[in-house]
Amino acid sequence: MNEVIFEIKGLSGTNQDGYSLKKIDFDLVKGEVHALVGEKGMGKKAFYELLLGSGDYEQGQIYIKNKNITLHLNEVKNNKISYLSDDVGLIDNFTVAENLFLLNYPSKKYSPSIDWKKINRMAKQLFDELNVEIDYNKKVYELSNEEQKIVAIAKLYLIKPEVIIMHEPTDNLGAKSIILLYKIINKMKKRGASIIYVTNEWEEALKIADRISVLSRGVIVGTMESSEAKANPRKLLNLISGWNRMESKNEDVDHYSLEVLNVVFKAAEFLTSNYELEDVLKFLVNHITKVMNSDNCIIYLIDEETDSVIDYVDYNKSKDIDAKLKRNVVIDIIKENESYYTTDNDREFKAYFTNLKNIKTIICVPVLIRSHITGLIQISYRDYYAHSEKEIMYLSTFARQVAIAIEDTRLMGNSALLQESHHRIKNNLQTIISLIKLQKKFTKKDSSKTIDDIINDIISRIKSIAAVHDLLSREKQGRSIINFKEIIKIITKFYNNNEKVNIKLILDDIFIPYNKATAIALIINELINNCYKHAFKNQNKGIVRVSCKNQNNNIVLLVSDNGHGLPESFDIDNLNSLGISIVQSIILNEFEGQIEFKNNNNKGTVVEIILPEDKLALTKWE
Repeated sequence: MNEVIFEIKGLSGTNQDGYSLKKIDFDLVKGEVHALVGEKGMGKKAFYELLLGSGDYEQGQIYIKNKNITLHLNEVKNNKISYLSDDVGLIDNFTVAENLFLLNYPSKKYSPSIDWKKINRMAKQLFDELNVEIDYNKKVYELSNEEQKIVAIAKLYLIKPEVIIMHEPTDNLGAKSIILLYKIINKMKKRGASIIYVTNEWEEALKIADRISVLSRGVIVGTMESSEAKANPRKLLNLISGWNRMESKNEDVDHYSLEVLNVVFKAAEFLTSNYELEDVLKFLVNHITKVMNSDNCIIYLIDEETDSVIDYVDYNKSKDIDAKLKRNVVIDIIKENESYYTTDNDREFKAYFTNLKNIKTIICVPVLIRSHITGLIQISYRDYYAHSEKEIMYLSTFARQVAIAIEDTRLMGNSALLQESHHRIKNNLQTIISLIKLQKKFTKKDSSKTIDDIINDIISRIKSIAAVHDLLSREKQGRSIINFKEIIKIITKFYNNNEKVNIKLILDDIFIPYNKATAIALIINELINNCYKHAFKNQNKGIVRVSCKNQNNNIVLLVSDNGHGLPESFDIDNLNSLGISIVQSIILNEFEGQIEFKNNNNKGTVVEIILPEDKLALTKWE
């Protein structure tokens, strides 16, 4: 049973601005965020001020842990109850660190004097833990209003009150600071803190609260779980005056249901014929847009193992619309594993998208296969729009249809993948023959290599090609794609038996078609092998770093070492090296990329390879 830690019974009163509360009943469970929302002028500030101990109290009782504190609010401040508003309560002429530990300064061991070094050290530890990027040595008056509020929030985290009452906590905060606030609130919740979140912004309540109560004209007119409000925001907004313009566009329920069924049946016809997954998804985004009367629909496909967005299909009613979410935002939404709803009244709204044009509302539902999230459906509207619970049910029906299409494609894909594997094996055997012929040609030019060296080079290249087939044989989803990261990891395992060299990896999840994987494996193998052969002669130890990042529509691959570096006479165009020739040929001819060899600033060599994303990865993401 949930423990009620803070309770208000029959509270009535008036604040200095003349706003009244009438017999308010409100409770707060341990470890929850309970939001109080309502439009301006409905009494939220009076609610906050009466709990603060100001205003004209008339009647009612306030309890903390079943103890009546109605007439003793000042006695429990900063101990069991703390507050947050625009009046952050910091001392201007003190530093940030001094404000954080005000009235609780640590003293030196065996001395009553204040330990200033410890204060600064603890302030740094606190800001590092919370990812607060503010100089704790600055005086408070040197900070912006936004920075001062962040310091006040960090102080709340530090003093660990049992109950925190926040009034318009996102006022004066930019999008980045709002995200930080939410993260700190979640940290507080995990520690058992309980928070009353008083706000005009119901979108914030949907995002951060566990329960939502609506205050209208000084009276609480309803309380609901946030999960219920997310599934049916129209029910929440019906409690808040002034949102009639967001009524449903789909009032003819019988006709609406018939349209949903029609789309499902047509999608089923696709599944009984020869089709590509993209064809089904294009059909669905088009018809979901029509049925939901939205202006845009996007289906994002997720890799379940890495929680990465690997592809998307979209449809816009007109060319002047764009509402594609950033990859990280898609992942954040699917982690909630429930429907998601927001409008551009959310101050972070614009920061969610790679590009946003003429959209004010988005609604998302997850696509699940056997409880695993494998995609996300997003619909968008030009105007403010509140959906009903029934509409979420319809969207969930479409999500199940997407899941069926994905699962069916996987089953077909396993068979197709086997055929493709045979085709690739044949091609790769031909590649191996060609590599051996090239090796023979280069050996004639350079007779200094021993038979062991030549055989080892050939074995190394064959192993890198075989590694790709090994990865594909472990693919459970029946897809013809491979994670760039996994190729690099499996190639580097070939070299882990050499204790002299340590390999460090910094890798993004980047998905590429199977038919590009062999070329990538050869590149990685040649570059790492080159480091082992040449970088560390006469050195006891060495480090090879491999980095692979997705940057500015390019895949940037860096292979560096801390070895001897390049000789002054180094000229890539005049090298008699089969390995470098293979790498250069693949990068320039197959991927239209760039390669550069250069000396590291400190020590060693850096090889930088830039591969255009559209020549390699599955999708181009802005």
